[in-house]
Amino acid sequence: MQKNIRKLLSIGLTAAALAVSNFASASTDLSGKSWSEIEELAKKEGKLTVSVWYLQPQFRNFVKEFENQYGIKVKVPEGTLDGNINKLIAEKNLETGKMDVVVLNADRLGNVAKNDILVKLNNLPNFDKLNHHLQGVELGDMALGYWGNQTGLAYDPMRIKEEELPQSWADMESYIDKSKKIRLFRSKWRQLG
Repeated sequence: MQKNIRKLLSIGLTAAALAVSNFASASTDLSGKSWSEIEELAKKEGKLTVSVWYLQPQFRNFVKEFENQYGIKVKVPEGTLDGNINKLIAEKNLETGKMDVVVLNADRLGNVAKNDILVKLNNLPNFDKLNHHLQGVELGDMALGYWGNQTGLAYDPMRIKEEELPQSWADMESYIDKSKKIRLFRSKWRQLG
C-alpha cells in the first residue's frame, strides 16, 4: 500500500510540480513550452516546495522517489489548509512565491481559483487521462485529483466464500444489485441520510 502511495505521489508531484513550480511566476509563461522544456526548467531550479496540510512527515518520505528520479530537492513545510491558502493568496503579487505546489481539498478549489493564483495544468502529458473529479467537484484544468479516502469492507466468511468476494467496484456494484438484503440496507441508509 505504501509503495503504491509513493508511486502515486511521485506521479502527482511530477505532474504538478513541474508545471506549477516557482519558475512559473508571472514572468515565465509555460503555456507555449513543451513538456521537456518544462522539465529542464524545473531541473535547473533544483528545488520544489510542496505545501500540504496533512501527513507532512509521511510526504517527506513519499517524495524521495521523485527527488531521486529528477534530482529536484523537495521541501515539505509544516502548515494547515487555511494557513497554506492564506499564504498562497498573500504571495500572489510576488515575483517568485515560496509555494510551488499546494495541496487543497477539492471543495476549496473554487474559492482559491477565483483569486487568480493557479496556473492551468492542461499542458501536462496525458492530462486528459488524469483525475479531474474529486469529492463531487469538477477540477477543471487548474487542479488534479490524486488522493481519495480509503474504504474498508468487512464480510462474514460463513455467508460468502473468499473466492466469491467482489474484486473491483464493478464487481461490488453487481454484487449489491443482486443482493436483496444489501439493496434494502442501502435504501434505508439513504432515507436516514
